[in-house]
Amino acid sequence: MSDSLVAGWLTELNLMECIKTFRDEGIDSEALTGLDDAQLKELGVNRMGDRTKLRAKAMGVSLTAPLLKGAVGPEARDIVPEHLKVLQRMASPPPAARRPASQRQTIDDLASKIAATNFVLEGGPMEKYTQGGRGKVHRKFFKMLPDKRLCYESSSIGPLREVADGCGDVVREHHGDVPDHIAARSFRVITETGLQVPLIAPSVRDKEMWMEGIEILITGGYKRKTSGGA
Repeated sequence: MSDSLVAGWLTELNLMECIKTFRDEGIDSEALTGLDDAQLKELGVNRMGDRTKLRAKAMGVSLTAPLLKGAVGPEARDIVPEHLKVLQRMASPPPAARRPASQRQTIDDLASKIAATNFVLEGGPMEKYTQGGRGKVHRKFFKMLPDKRLCYESSSIGPLREVADGCGDVVREHHGDVPDHIAARSFRVITETGLQVPLIAPSVRDKEMWMEGIEILITGGYKRKTSGGA
């Protein structure tokens, strides 16, 4: 059992209080690869970023992502970073080397988190309510920064504290009933000072990617390498 290795990873993540629980439950590096988010929460790993990092360490996967060169646009969406290709291959090995279903699910989950993080760092168009939801809707190009700020043009919002589903009470108060097709694509980013900014993504899928990617960056998920290093 490599519980000392797991203890080292927990120490790196400042989760020393979880070491005893992991040992008592017999969670070594092999068992760790099969745990899902709910199970890790039961063991005391409450932050999404810590759960992602911990499983990546157990599986020997690096969560550092190379910068994508060139313009950001539809053509850039077709670029699949090499680390994501590796995860995809690991999730679908040849039949003779099929992984346990729980491990494939873990790999798929990691691949999904990396894809969502890449998505928000690359950025894309969204609509933003002005005046915190009281004003008109303007279309802008947004992208997340590693310092937890959401930027657009020459402005930025943040640092962000959380991301929430739905357009929020302010929008409903000043704009009345929001059509279902808009409500389904709406979410809010909330800054550390409590400012709420309602946004509308182009599609429900884009909204899900934005929300997941922003949450990962807020809660301490992996940081992309810059040209100067990690």
